[in-house]
Amino acid sequence: MAAGILGALISALRAKLRADTTLQTTMGGSVDVYLEVAPSGASFPYIVHWLDEADDGPFSNTTYNLNIYAKDDTNPGQQTVLEAYDRIKALLKNEQITLSGSEAGAVICTLIFGTPMGDEDETVARFDTSWRLRYVPTRDYTAIDAR
Repeated sequence: MAAGILGALISALRAKLRADTTLQTTMGGSVDVYLEVAPSGASFPYIVHWLDEADDGPFSNTTYNLNIYAKDDTNPGQQTVLEAYDRIKALLKNEQITLSGSEAGAVICTLIFGTPMGDEDETVARFDTSWRLRYVPTRDYTAIDAR
């Protein structure tokens, strides 16, 4: 699987999350999205996301993992992670994302699961999600379409 497609996917997903004004409000004014791990001392709430390696073929799949972390003084951010999850689900579930300037055509996001999780720090609320991203690389789509 070409690294260019995965890079374009993660960039498009990050941009979509960061641009949503409803999610910005839920997350306290901005949407901080980190690749694979948040930096030490990152301000709550934030999102950590990553892609698993994609399988190769005419119809490609990869798993998109997205975890939401929140913390506040009155409770461990439960309300924030639940509201953020609901908004992210609305943004991505069965959504078609077009990747311009990439080897992939349209990408379809399908929710595999979303579940609250415990964190090592009991004062932090965490919600984990996993998504199936299915897409047809442009080169394969062109070959299929030409038949």
